Amino acid sequence: KGRYAQNNKKIYFKLLKMKTKLFLVLYVTLLAMVQGAWAQTEVASESALNEALSGESPISIKLTADITLKERMAIPEGKTVTLDLNGHTLQRNEEGYHWYYMVIHLLGNATLTVNDGSGNNSGRITGGHAYGGGGIYCEPGSKLTFNGGTIIGNSVRNDPDGGAGWGG
Repeated sequence: KGRYAQNNKKIYFKLLKMKTKLFLVLYVTLLAMVQGAWAQTEVASESALNEALSGESPISIKLTADITLKERMAIPEGKTVTLDLNGHTLQRNEEGYHWYYMVIHLLGNATLTVNDGSGNNSGRITGGHAYGGGGIYCEPGSKLTFNGGTIIGNSVRNDPDGGAGWGG
């Protein structure tokens, strides 16, 4: 009887040890996945910005330099993006007006939250000249939350004060 109980104890502790190791491996793996999903990508160029936008949603982007865009920053349909201007300027330098000369374009059902973590609210979205929403254009179904920074120096055809616009 004593030997049988001793063997059961050994088996029990081996199983307990294996379960503990398995739990730790799963915990560390899940923690890494969650942190990766919410990791903030720092960008200093248009190409880095576009690469970050091609990632899995939710996407968190922090500007580390002023960026002049050749193409609009398009938030893909259905993606959730947080943009921290971080005191920097996101701008376009186009002449005239065009449908796609806005700075930021939220495609259908996209969600964008704009923050400015600089502490002095000096981040800017500027230089867009479009037929709708020179600074930020939101297609129907998209959602914009603007917590910080400034939309300034943008225009909409026939409305030179047009900063943000909603599609219709």
